[in-house]
Amino acid sequence: TIPEQELGLFNSGWTVGRKILLIFVFITSGVFGASCLGAITKRFGALCMSETITARKATVVFLSFAVFPNPISFQHAMGIILFFGAL
Repeated sequence: TIPEQELGLFNSGWTVGRKILLIFVFITSGVFGASCLGAITKRFGALCMSETITARKATVVFLSFAVFPNPISFQHAMGIILFFGAL
């Protein structure tokens, strides 16, 4: 909160060096991911690349429900059923 920051009680732990390192890692992983997608497209075609991206996104969503204590609503359950039904 603002009073904590004014009193110097708030410490985020993010130094300038850590921020620069995080940005570097983010950029490097993005370039690596784009390179991998290009290689998948070149070797197996656009359909396989599209399926890979969809599976990766679905895995991230499912892991977020498994790792973090998010409640699963009826809409979430229906979305999961529709996703697997479309495969």
